[in-house]
Amino acid sequence: ELSDIEMEMRRRQADVVILVITMFSDVHKLRETYIKELAEAARRAHPDAHIMAADCYVCGMNYFPYDPGKLRRQVPQIDSVLIGEADHRLIAALGRISRGRPPSGVGKIPPIADLDELPYPAYDLLDMDNYHSALADAVRLDLVHEYHKPERFLALMTSRGCKYSCRFCTQQVLGMPWRGHSVRYLKKMVRRLRKRFKVERFFFLDNNINLDAERFRGLTRFLAAEGIAWDAVNGFRADRLTPGDIRLIKKAGNTKLTVSAESGDPRVLAGIVDKRLDLKSVIQVAKDCRAAGLPSQVHYIIGMPGEDKKQMNRTLEFAQMLYEMHGAWPLLQHAIPFRGTALYRECEKKGWFAEHPEKLQGWALEQGPVIETPGFTTRDVSRMKGLFRHILDALDTVCVLDLGLSCNNACRHCEVPDLLGRGHDGARALLARLRERRRGGARDLLILGGEPALEPGLLMRLAEAGRAAGYVRRVLATNARAFVYKALARRAVRAGINQVGTSLHSLRPEVHDAVTNVPGSFVQTVAGIRNLQQEGLSDIDVTIRVTAQTLPTIAATVGFVKDLGLRCVHLRFPVPLGKVAADPALIVPFAAARPAVIAALDLFPDLDISVQGMPFCLLPARFRDQLAPLPV
Repeated sequence: ELSDIEMEMRRRQADVVILVITMFSDVHKLRETYIKELAEAARRAHPDAHIMAADCYVCGMNYFPYDPGKLRRQVPQIDSVLIGEADHRLIAALGRISRGRPPSGVGKIPPIADLDELPYPAYDLLDMDNYHSALADAVRLDLVHEYHKPERFLALMTSRGCKYSCRFCTQQVLGMPWRGHSVRYLKKMVRRLRKRFKVERFFFLDNNINLDAERFRGLTRFLAAEGIAWDAVNGFRADRLTPGDIRLIKKAGNTKLTVSAESGDPRVLAGIVDKRLDLKSVIQVAKDCRAAGLPSQVHYIIGMPGEDKKQMNRTLEFAQMLYEMHGAWPLLQHAIPFRGTALYRECEKKGWFAEHPEKLQGWALEQGPVIETPGFTTRDVSRMKGLFRHILDALDTVCVLDLGLSCNNACRHCEVPDLLGRGHDGARALLARLRERRRGGARDLLILGGEPALEPGLLMRLAEAGRAAGYVRRVLATNARAFVYKALARRAVRAGINQVGTSLHSLRPEVHDAVTNVPGSFVQTVAGIRNLQQEGLSDIDVTIRVTAQTLPTIAATVGFVKDLGLRCVHLRFPVPLGKVAADPALIVPFAAARPAVIAALDLFPDLDISVQGMPFCLLPARFRDQLAPLPV
């Protein structure tokens, strides 16, 4: 809390207070940041101190240019502002203050020429055990992008800047040249930090880590030889990667490799994005990654001014082809016009903002497109992204591990009773399949088969292996009864389960228990859901079977699910297989079910409700997007 920070400042003597400006403190949107409030707190705590705002920009993240004079007028407590790579000039500024000649106004900092002159990052000033503990909690909650196994991570820079000038990239704002630490410097720094802080994986935040191929190769050889796991979180330049580089990256313990294509249309790439990249190099990297057994992923952007719908479609076709042939997972986003970029200036000059980005909260730019040109609308771009998502969902991107266990429910509507209790091929075979499918491009892991929680040791091993292999979603299909035991819920979440699919057939315990044929199952399932939520698992889907037993309480049950704090509900019609075939009275006619289904959709428009197995023609047009096929 701000009051805690102010209290901590009052405990300390200070001649200078420095407010570090980053991409997370966009000064154009002071109401979304704490810059003003922190400056006011600093002035109250230290009335005579010099308060400086400093960029301390080291690249690797977006940079939002701003008017420092305007910032000082809006936040009069700030005495001076340093723009650019201020980290290496702060000591000089502090020296001036100590000599009674404090800087005033605005200073623009030229980039440092020799990065080896910089000291190592002062992680020793932090409580690193607390740092890694907090980061591990964030990983367990899936807040760390693309990493799902708690490790002792440490972020570093091996280089700064970029020599390219893609139109959408904020790197162009400050115009900093590319500079890299020497391999000798990096070896010493990595060894020292790894030993002191017991680092298990380094995150290199460079904009373009492999621009200097010789330097990069020396670094990867060192990391591979010493078994130091790492990742370049902003990806690699595809045309500067060789098969040998990829093998070294994998040898070091990396779990994936990311490159950027931006477009699958060469004309867009050259004339609109200004990427200066041959798509053949992206294809070759995907091939080489598959040969090395290293999962790959490729960034794409659609909705750039000058692009038309045909060219966007070529990008989507290229992305699908690269996944189907070489397992390169597509990371698709719409063009985002960040202030200071050529993309932003062009859209502002030509009036192509459907909604001006400065009027939106920062997160809203990530949610949907704001650019409209004569070639496309925002709706076109959103629709193409959505349709592409459907295509990916239809591809074989899920590794399904069917444990073939028995079930501790005996549901009347069970369609696969003959598949229960047949067993599995053993942990070794399941783990081998898990890893093989990940190397082949699978992104999601689904563990099912009877009730997987009846064999908790195997379940935890599979969840941990799935997280270590880099599966994004690690889904458990369960009736959740076993998680009435809080310790088991804790183990499952900590092992890596980050999504659960369960069933709740009525808000009335006697109805649910009659469906499962197990007295007390309702109480256990609800308690299991709550225990999983208490462990930080929020992504829980609930299936409600639409049968003659459950139909009278369908809408109320959806409301009960909402009251549990859940948002995703599947209303699923049974098919005449298994027990249902022997008990046709369970099947409710579609026409009879229609009013209850529509009532649930009308009452809870804020929930993500899908209707599975109902004919398209029976729902009003406004709900047809919510129809879904039955799970296979």
